[in-house]
Amino acid sequence: MKNAILLGLAVSAMVLGGCNNDKKASDDKAVDSKAMAMNTKCPFSGQPANGDVASEYKGQKVAFCCAGCKSKFDKASDADKAMLASKGSAK
Repeated sequence: MKNAILLGLAVSAMVLGGCNNDKKASDDKAVDSKAMAMNTKCPFSGQPANGDVASEYKGQKVAFCCAGCKSKFDKASDADKAMLASKGSAK
């Protein structure tokens, strides 16, 4: 129970922290989820995802709005990555 609460707090802090980089993806760089990445929106900020700022997760590309959000994802646990990767998916 304690671990579940701590995990929930950690995920909330990551999501609520949003993007810590002022440079955002512009709408013209938003990814096509079918062609390039599994998501069209950054799982942290909800902004359009930039296909040039991405990480690989379980063989699929997860795109972010900025390098700050990518860095947070790269440091996250596998459980958090699973939740975040599915959050921005356009399925």
